[in-house]
Amino acid sequence: MVVADGPDARIAAVLGAQNQRISRAQLEAVGSTAAMIKTRVARGQLCRIFRGVYGAGPPRAVELGDETAALLAAGEHGALGLESAAFLWEIRPAAPAHVDVVVPVPVQPRSRPGVRVHRSASITRADVVLHRGLPVTSPAWTLRDLADSLDGRPLERALDEALHRNLVNPTKIREVVARTPGRRGGNALLELLEPGRGHGITRSQAEERMLGILRDAGVADAERNARIGRYEVDFLWRKARVVVEVDSYTWHSGPAAFKRDREKDMYLREHGLEVIRVTWEMMDRPLLLVARIVEAIALRQARRTGAGRW
Repeated sequence: MVVADGPDARIAAVLGAQNQRISRAQLEAVGSTAAMIKTRVARGQLCRIFRGVYGAGPPRAVELGDETAALLAAGEHGALGLESAAFLWEIRPAAPAHVDVVVPVPVQPRSRPGVRVHRSASITRADVVLHRGLPVTSPAWTLRDLADSLDGRPLERALDEALHRNLVNPTKIREVVARTPGRRGGNALLELLEPGRGHGITRSQAEERMLGILRDAGVADAERNARIGRYEVDFLWRKARVVVEVDSYTWHSGPAAFKRDREKDMYLREHGLEVIRVTWEMMDRPLLLVARIVEAIALRQARRTGAGRW
């Protein structure tokens, strides 16, 4: 096999390995002079993204291209963090409008348009891992950073996603919080690890709305998207053996969905659970809905027999 050589081939190899992004230092390392770089930019072979960072050809969007360019601009010690890391770990739903880069305190790269640089005095090499070919703060460290800027349900959802995906465990999160005393958000993150909190993810806007109604009414937290046999249920009070299923139009419309839901209800009832189905319209009357759920939980707990095994 013949391997192509020369500056052009070497530049192409670096670009191919780095999401079509390359730094000036790398261009010089593979044999490009300042004049050659200027000529490639003039010809449209390269485009300037940041000072000292270039992309292949005319400016164009490339998957992870913005993140790679931001890391090249930050230098060898940078890692994607906060919202950028959370999106790559799939624990936050949307890509941020900017790229978050975390660097250790001695390093002082500056923020640029579209890039926010965060300096950390406590981050270590163990807190950074390679993910999708890029250095990214670990899931536990990412959650610790998010806790300083996210409050309430958004932080809880990020934690639940990370736990659901087996990206973190409570021990690791507690260890990271212990290493960063005094930072905002640490206590909030630890409180979310308390055993009394219901856990699990929500999969729809309707489930989120139902969770908000339950919490506003002070109903004991339920497990979310818990598995019972071959089924997942939206909300489960395990000791009381009460299930609430939220019937959103997207997933519960049509004859096939109706048949599937009835089969699921039959299975759950055969295994000793009470099933309450809730529609979006029923959530418009939260007092009546909550009263029905609370009554079902109280009655089942009062006459709990232990029948059924799941």
